Amino acid sequence: MTELFSPPVVVCDHCEGLAKTLNLCRCVGWGDRFLIDAEADDQGADGCAYQGCELCGGSGYVAQNCSYCGRTGQRRAQLVLTVVNVDTGAVRSANVVPGGVEPRRNAGGRWELALSPIVAALAAEVGAAEFWDAYDARRPVTGESILLPTDWRPDLPVADRWRWEGQAIARHSWHPWRLWFGRVEPAPTRDLDAELGWLCHLADLCCLDLVVEVRRVRYGRLNWDIRYELPGAGVPVGQRGWADDLPAAVAATTIAHAMLGLADRSLTAPAHYLRPHRLDRSGLPNVDLDQVERRVHADLDGLAGPAAGAQAIWRDGRWQHTRLCPGDVTEVLREQSTGQVVRETVTALSRAWEPPAPLWRGEPIPYDPCPDCDPAHRLRRCLCTLGDRSPDPDCPGCQGLGVAAESGPCHTCRGSRRVYRGAVVTLTDEAEGILHLNWLSPARPATAPQVATQPGGKPVCQLPRHYQLRHWAAVLQARPVDLTYLDGGQPVGQDVREGIVTVDHLGVDPYVQYIADASGHQPAGRVLISVARPPAARLTELIRLALGLHQTLVVTLEDHRFNADDPRCVHGEGWNIEMIAPDQAIDVDMRPYRPSVEAAAECFLEYLENAIHAAVPTDLYQAIRVPQTPQPAPLVEDPVPLIRRLGRHHAGDPVSIRYHDTGCQLYLHERDTVRHLATARTAEIALTAIGLGPF
Repeated sequence: MTELFSPPVVVCDHCEGLAKTLNLCRCVGWGDRFLIDAEADDQGADGCAYQGCELCGGSGYVAQNCSYCGRTGQRRAQLVLTVVNVDTGAVRSANVVPGGVEPRRNAGGRWELALSPIVAALAAEVGAAEFWDAYDARRPVTGESILLPTDWRPDLPVADRWRWEGQAIARHSWHPWRLWFGRVEPAPTRDLDAELGWLCHLADLCCLDLVVEVRRVRYGRLNWDIRYELPGAGVPVGQRGWADDLPAAVAATTIAHAMLGLADRSLTAPAHYLRPHRLDRSGLPNVDLDQVERRVHADLDGLAGPAAGAQAIWRDGRWQHTRLCPGDVTEVLREQSTGQVVRETVTALSRAWEPPAPLWRGEPIPYDPCPDCDPAHRLRRCLCTLGDRSPDPDCPGCQGLGVAAESGPCHTCRGSRRVYRGAVVTLTDEAEGILHLNWLSPARPATAPQVATQPGGKPVCQLPRHYQLRHWAAVLQARPVDLTYLDGGQPVGQDVREGIVTVDHLGVDPYVQYIADASGHQPAGRVLISVARPPAARLTELIRLALGLHQTLVVTLEDHRFNADDPRCVHGEGWNIEMIAPDQAIDVDMRPYRPSVEAAAECFLEYLENAIHAAVPTDLYQAIRVPQTPQPAPLVEDPVPLIRRLGRHHAGDPVSIRYHDTGCQLYLHERDTVRHLATARTAEIALTAIGLGPF
């Protein structure tokens, strides 16, 4: 059952109940000067405000809304700790309020409210052998506590003790409902040698480099990073994450993490086609983590003296080792929100020795200079001119000029200054399945069948099957809806999946434009795509999770079958899964856009923290639910075929099934309203009631 009570509410100690705070302006830290040298030991700050400050006007103070209390001046003194056994669905929670937890002294002698023992006890109650933070699995589960004010003493009157405890609990109200997941059986011990070996093997299959890097950072620390790169790319300016040694770096690195940012790291990498080569499928390479770490340390502290960093590069089935040396020094000026300018120098690193070119490297991919950006200035073609349109006189970005100053990368070439006339497409199931395609532009201008016309008169063409990724996904026995980019995980667009291109104007080769569009934001002409199905939980388990938390789960589907013959419209299905409070209405403007139910489930778990935060009542005097579900209900029948039947009946409009503790409800989204169709104990009964059964 859910415990409901009126929680204690205290005055926000950050703004003292005023809902606003008066803070020192940022300019005070830099002093009354326009140009600041970031590298100087003494910043030269005199404690005075910058008289030309655009934030405070020279007063030195800025009034801001209090972010701790959300401009209410009050904070709820309640925390809810919840542990869910994802194997059984059991849920247990603890309500942390003043007087509810016995304070204890920590190692430093301070009184505190220890939360970790409470979470461990909840995990034992739901039968979880191991548990982890649902929002960040890498966050440690030990050491969670709330420090009490130094004025708290056990001999104080009860009212005074509770008042100080309420102030301490309220300081953690920025995250008032915390969630942990647990499993009945602990995860098997990880083999870090095998994990690094698998990353190396995937690098060989995808024709990439796997770089193991260590750099010297502040205070003599070493930081390790593992990432994929293209051969010939420069050394990035910075690293990602923090790892003190190689085992920690391997433990924190997944395929998605190693791929992330590959396009940004490959802006200067040379683009080459792949030549036919033999893939090594004899199994994972034998990688010894300790030997790799020792060799990298030897390069870092070699006979030539300490280096700024060192790298071990896996290429062509072997390690290549090199030191990192300081290179060019660049002065960077950064404009601040105060109107001041911070000057800093960035020292680029370069490899002391470049490994030999990979065996699979073929002919260079031809390219043209990007027409939309100029390296000499920040002017870019305005977005209002995309698709060869005339500048919009009312455009707020360019005021009708067609060009605008932008601080970000070019929307056409992403800063590489190249528009490629060819590409290398790699599809992988992130296992042994791999497929490489060289897309070459025709030697002579070619035509493609026109399959539609845009409203403005531009022809829409469809290229042959060789340029349709859905065809090659079928070769790997994968679904087209599962195609995602390895760098970032974004779904591959429908046009690239189906070989569709809109020709902007007469005389443009559709093949050239299609290849340029497909490879525009990809690393050095490489289009790296995963065809693996998302490893998401089953929908029935997500329903049990939501009901166990005393929330409702809404599954929304839009069937686009009427668009099958129109390449300009969305095809297939659109899915969305969200968890909302029982008293919250369904979003009228919901437009599901995830291409598969697995992708929607993966997105649901990724943003579960936002759903939990939205379930916290905005009324401070209304308590947060404390869900207790020691005996969860059995899993419901798989709702995917059921909602698909409803979606086919109302093709073109989103339909929803909302699961709650007593049954489910069917809804139809129509223009500006959501129409209730039926309510029943099960989805089968509800569909039968509206004439879509029996089953």
